[in-house]
Amino acid sequence: MLTLTLHWHIEQTPSARYKIFVHLLDASGRVVAQRDGEPFADLRPTITLRAGESIADNYGVFVEPDTPPGEYRIVIGVYRADDGARVQVGDSDHLILETIRIK
Repeated sequence: MLTLTLHWHIEQTPSARYKIFVHLLDASGRVVAQRDGEPFADLRPTITLRAGESIADNYGVFVEPDTPPGEYRIVIGVYRADDGARVQVGDSDHLILETIRIK
């Protein structure tokens, strides 16, 4: 299990529901594990967040035991729940958090 805590600061009160994705990508960019959902294990819809609020949200991503050894990137992003459109972050639609090694 890959565990991480994402810290969010809400700049504007969301006008729509959004989901957060955490993907584990192999060297070719293929998703090998993922967790998608709204904050706090889907218990806190994003439309309930308020401008100025800060939250720490825990995520667990199950990684299959037979995942091949190697380096993997942890990627996060946000998308609209109604149509799947990703939110842009600069020139991209995701952030690369870290590279990890599975042994």
